[in-house]
Amino acid sequence: MRNWTWCEGLSPAYRMQAPERGTWLELGGDSTVGATILDLSGRRIDAGEQIDQFVSSAELCSTLIEAGEAISGIDAGDSRVVAWRTQDSDGHWGEFAVMPLDDARVLAVGFETDGDDAPADLDDLIRLAEQGARQFPSGRG
Repeated sequence: MRNWTWCEGLSPAYRMQAPERGTWLELGGDSTVGATILDLSGRRIDAGEQIDQFVSSAELCSTLIEAGEAISGIDAGDSRVVAWRTQDSDGHWGEFAVMPLDDARVLAVGFETDGDDAPADLDDLIRLAEQGARQFPSGRG
């Protein structure tokens, strides 16, 4: 899976040493959508700490903005969800969200496009990805 945005810290691949479990779909043109389950419990990092790391990464990226780049927090309509909108200097923009699945796992969801319109509604992506992710229990009893 590729980086989700120029802000590397918002990319699930940045956090995982092993391949992450998820799906990234090419929609045609230069639009993609994706969802990934992040489980860093083996490193003793719980879901809350993982989300805090995403927030810290977004804050760091906001201080490192170059010409044409942008990052801002957005309201995803669910208090469990933390979300951002980013844009790079080539005109690619996207929306990315993270939310806890349980005490150990985080669901990361997002899209990226170079079009004027979003390829999918972020709230719908979150809802569908959460339904799908719930099919994969954590394996801890």
